[in-house]
Amino acid sequence: LYSVSVQTFALNSSNHDLFAGTWGGGVFRSTDNGYNWLATGSSSNVQWTHSLVINSSGYIFAGTLGGAFRSTNNGSSWTQISTGSLQGKRFLTLAIKQNGYLFASVLTVSPETNVGVYRSTDNGATWLQVNDSTLTTSAEVICFLIISDTTLLAGTYSHGLYRSNDNGGSWTKIGNGLNTDRILSLANSPTG
Repeated sequence: LYSVSVQTFALNSSNHDLFAGTWGGGVFRSTDNGYNWLATGSSSNVQWTHSLVINSSGYIFAGTLGGAFRSTNNGSSWTQISTGSLQGKRFLTLAIKQNGYLFASVLTVSPETNVGVYRSTDNGATWLQVNDSTLTTSAEVICFLIISDTTLLAGTYSHGLYRSNDNGGSWTKIGNGLNTDRILSLANSPTG
């Protein structure tokens, strides 16, 4: 793990395994709080990983340079879940809500252009594009923040901050007072 660039971490709360997604080295798993790391199976599928999330069933989702992948066996194997028009697209960031909804920001690889925000309600089997005229495809989403069962925020590379109160069905631009339109990371305070 020392020779690769770590892009993302995810914790499986049911068994306390820690996962690290890397840029060029695949996904690694630690069972001892990060002291030791082992590469997960079929790492070539998830070699260039941007984002990792884990749902309440322990399914691991990886957003990569070459699509989205899912592991149902703690990283031992990975199945591509970005099919059809999303196959081979760059999944830049992922977020998962308690209700199981999975969100993704998707780009084409070459030339790199924004495809949009997508939502899956069936563990990635199908995807629905959910950006609207407010959150246009020109607003490249860099990060998500889950606020509640229905509300999420989307931070963009150069178009500011957006909120959806209906699981991505519609979006409102927010963030009066922010002195930048480049929102690279979002976090919740302990009090919400």
